[in-house]
Amino acid sequence: MNRIRHAAPDWALDSMQMAAVFAQLHLGYRNRRTVSGGPCSCLTPISAGILLISIAAIVSQAHAQTIALPSGTSTVTLQTLSPGSTTFDASAGTVINASTGDGVDGNNAQNWVFTNHGSITGTSWGVSLSSATLNGVTFDNFSSIQGKTAQGVLQTNGGQLTNHAGATIAGAQDGVSMTGAGSSVINDGSITTGSNAYSGVYFAAGGSFNQSATGTVGTNGGTGYGVVFNTGGVAGTNAGMVYGASATYAFWARGAATGTFSNSGTFSAGTGAVLASNGVALTNTGTITGTGGTAVSLTGSGNTLILGTGSVLNGSVASTGTNNVLTLQGSCSADNCSTWTITRIR
Repeated sequence: MNRIRHAAPDWALDSMQMAAVFAQLHLGYRNRRTVSGGPCSCLTPISAGILLISIAAIVSQAHAQTIALPSGTSTVTLQTLSPGSTTFDASAGTVINASTGDGVDGNNAQNWVFTNHGSITGTSWGVSLSSATLNGVTFDNFSSIQGKTAQGVLQTNGGQLTNHAGATIAGAQDGVSMTGAGSSVINDGSITTGSNAYSGVYFAAGGSFNQSATGTVGTNGGTGYGVVFNTGGVAGTNAGMVYGASATYAFWARGAATGTFSNSGTFSAGTGAVLASNGVALTNTGTITGTGGTAVSLTGSGNTLILGTGSVLNGSVASTGTNNVLTLQGSCSADNCSTWTITRIR
């Protein structure tokens, strides 16, 4: 008669490994002798140290194991799927289509390392991850993620998200929302929003956005924005396409946002780029198009627009703020150059 064997859970394997360590140490102790010649099974400081190191190594190995996500129609909760584990993977062919709630959810119990090669769809968020420490999440997406009524990806304590070439992230609200200061988004694929007043990529407290020539970020309808820095640090580069709707902006830095950003790709929306911030320097060597007539608008104060060699502006440049600086390689052609402090690079 054939017997069905079930794989032991991770905690059971850990227990068996630790039992083996105890047994090996005990064999060594059993053969020790006291000064008087009698047997001694005492635990010496050295052997105790070996025991602790062995246990720590076993626990560390368990945490480093990659746990496979199952296909299904319910939310996959990482901390429940494999308590204590930190590294998870949805392999190619995995399909998660949650009928309610998120597709994948991870709380603040761990600093998650998550890789997606499958298809993840949530009725609310596609993937929602917190972390034990600020920016503790490392997330790589190689396939497709969708949030039907909320964000495609929400990282509530920041972290790093890499959306690889050919991969897609779509949200009914923000495509990607990063709420931790200093978050990082690297995009070589497609990230989109489908709702009014939301963004392809949204940084609630600053961060860095870097997009290659294969990357696109924008809106699939409504009045969505491209990339938005709400406040905090601004950093990154764009070599791809960032686009917004006819009444919105492709790039928007606002509030107390400060930092530098470079565009060698394309910004295109009703207004191509808006600096409503207080200390952001935007360097353009690509194309900025304002389909509503304004390519770049500076409504904040102390911002700098640098138009480098190869820069193309389809639309005017407008400054309604104070102490803004325009640096040109070439001659001033903006309609309202008199409102600017101009530094010419020769």
